[in-house]
Amino acid sequence: MTTIKLRRGTGVPDSLEYGEVAVDTTSKIMYAGAANGDIVELSGGDVDWEQIVNLPNWIIEIDPNKPDSINIAELEKQVESNTEEIGKLQTDVGQLWSAVHEVSTLATAALKKAEENAELIAKNAEEIEALRTEIGAIESGLTFGGVYSPASGQITNVDQYAVDRGFSENMTLTNSTTAAQQGIYFIVSVAGTAVNGDEVKAGDWLIANAMSWVVVNYGYETITIDQVAGLAKELQNLHDADDALDGRVSALEAEIDGGTYTGTPPNFRS
Repeated sequence: MTTIKLRRGTGVPDSLEYGEVAVDTTSKIMYAGAANGDIVELSGGDVDWEQIVNLPNWIIEIDPNKPDSINIAELEKQVESNTEEIGKLQTDVGQLWSAVHEVSTLATAALKKAEENAELIAKNAEEIEALRTEIGAIESGLTFGGVYSPASGQITNVDQYAVDRGFSENMTLTNSTTAAQQGIYFIVSVAGTAVNGDEVKAGDWLIANAMSWVVVNYGYETITIDQVAGLAKELQNLHDADDALDGRVSALEAEIDGGTYTGTPPNFRS
């Protein structure tokens, strides 16, 4: 049989043996002696911080007038009032994550497009330079011969230099040429199909090489970079802009990617 010793008095007892119980009849508070010698308040009054085992440091004081205690009922009210705000915050976080994911997708697509544009610009620049070199080499050995109409297949106007090498006005051209005629060119007067089978436009050149005709497209639908004022500079600006966009997209991806986080939720009073 266990015997519990009961004491009566007022206020907190100075000491209690383990198993003793003291009653403050005025304040209606009970106290008990713990095995380690501590006096534990069993009922009434406020709960002291030191009486709560493993109390987290982050708990905010509910009553600023009582910095050493916490009102559990008020804490429950505060948690309940924050439930709606917590739900809104979770919704906002979900929307924010969705927006971040969308921005990340757009940034990735923009980076891919910028890389494709950079490749195309570099490729076009090489091809344009090769074409300019080829045309320059051809033009250095060319002599004007007259005007050619693909509609009739005839020379409509002829220069004396071409006459001396076997051409004549209203002459119907064949696709074969001679070594003596090499370097003579005729300017196309209207769009159509040239003697060599190429589609031509007004302004294109029909050039004789040692055996046949070659078309160089100078017509208005196809132009060289030098025929557009400022185009070379604009292409360079576009290339620089692609480089700048590439750097910005890389920086944006670094800003967006915040990594992952896993935490342990706080334990609330049940």
